[in-house]
Amino acid sequence: MKKTVLILTLLFALLLTGCGSQKGEPAPNEKLKPEKQVEETQEEAQAKPTKNREPVSMKNTLFIGDSRGVGICEYGGLDEVDFFTSVGMSVYNVFDDVVSVPNVGKIALEELLKAKSYDKVYIMLGINEIGYQAEEILKRYSNLLETIKETQPDAKIFVHGNLHVTKERSQSDKIINNPAINRLNASLEKYADNNRIFYLDINSLFDDNEGNLDPEKTSDNVHVYAKYYIDWANWLVEETTAKLSEADN
Repeated sequence: MKKTVLILTLLFALLLTGCGSQKGEPAPNEKLKPEKQVEETQEEAQAKPTKNREPVSMKNTLFIGDSRGVGICEYGGLDEVDFFTSVGMSVYNVFDDVVSVPNVGKIALEELLKAKSYDKVYIMLGINEIGYQAEEILKRYSNLLETIKETQPDAKIFVHGNLHVTKERSQSDKIINNPAINRLNASLEKYADNNRIFYLDINSLFDDNEGNLDPEKTSDNVHVYAKYYIDWANWLVEETTAKLSEADN
């Protein structure tokens, strides 16, 4: 009987040894825990930059634009931004117009660029130029960019794509239509080097599922309702933050 008990005890001890790890290798159920923890840590690390990324400051920022820019100025809540904007502004008159800039006064663009130092400059022009020769539009746009680069050597420049019009307007207008807007936007996007000059496409925010301005967000088929300019302004901050973060990486 004692011999039988001894044999059973030895067999049991051997079984326990077989369930353990060999040469320091963890048992299978022990392996799962650290791998899972590493996976979660990687996910957290990937999410951390997005969650903790501070929105860029809009201080020391200049916005140059047409009537859409006027809408952002009046309804976007970006009180720290200097808005050199007016209805009908284009690359053809941007250096000729004298604009009343809030907290600055009436001033011409070149005078403003020489008088103040900006960290960021946004340009939203193009809708009023459609219909003119593309080569001439881009020549004048390039001149505007060069002037900004020379007078604001430390500023990041954001070329803002033009907002689409509604399908109704696009199909009924031989000049201002979405195919023409897309062609111009594609040309403007080429200025971006994603280092100093960046391109922003607002149409992802306001388009319908066919690539036209959503008719429920406009009353005139061209401009969004006033209540949407705050969304536009918030989008600008988010996109700027993302673009600059990508450039830093």
